[in-house]
Amino acid sequence: MLKIEMPIEQAKLAAEACHFYGRMLNGDYQAVIDLCLDKNLPDSEYESRSVAAREYLYQAKACISSGAPDVSLTTEQVKKIVDDALSLKELLETSDGSVVVSDAQAELISGVCELYARVRMGQFKEIIWYFLDMKLSSEDYCERRDEAEQLLLKARESIYPDLHGIGHSYGIGKFEDADKVYDVHQVIRYARGHWREPFSYYPVPKCTVVNGT
Repeated sequence: MLKIEMPIEQAKLAAEACHFYGRMLNGDYQAVIDLCLDKNLPDSEYESRSVAAREYLYQAKACISSGAPDVSLTTEQVKKIVDDALSLKELLETSDGSVVVSDAQAELISGVCELYARVRMGQFKEIIWYFLDMKLSSEDYCERRDEAEQLLLKARESIYPDLHGIGHSYGIGKFEDADKVYDVHQVIRYARGHWREPFSYYPVPKCTVVNGT
């Protein structure tokens, strides 16, 4: 069991990350636009960029999930993961900033927070690593990965026009919400035995191992 202590605001951001992951697992790639596209843009510009990004995102989704083989997650397995993520969302958003979770729950929170933060920073390629089935044949996997990667780059151009190329992203320090969600990932990762100590521009959450009851 792990006890995670953080400001309520940060817990709500982690809850948002769980919701984002649930939407993506359900194939709702509009979640990327809702997370990343600047809501302060003029209405007409927001709409035009949203439409362009949505087209490429759903083409990428087709590469990632269409025609998945029998070895992929079943509908029931996907539903279980989504339910787990949404249960954690409710736990986090209704907490006082302190939650006690199992190791499996901590691993899920860590993973969804990392995904949320990286996508927010413009690392759209992470979507492929999280959702493209690793059990595909190497040829099928590589074809899907390469096509999805190009489509995600085009989607990103509509959302973050300042970013260019596969390895280009904003990184830590651009978006406060991404930084604070990534900090949740960092402290859980470290508490679970990773060698890298958390580093942040903000006070990091406290994460400690506790005995189960």
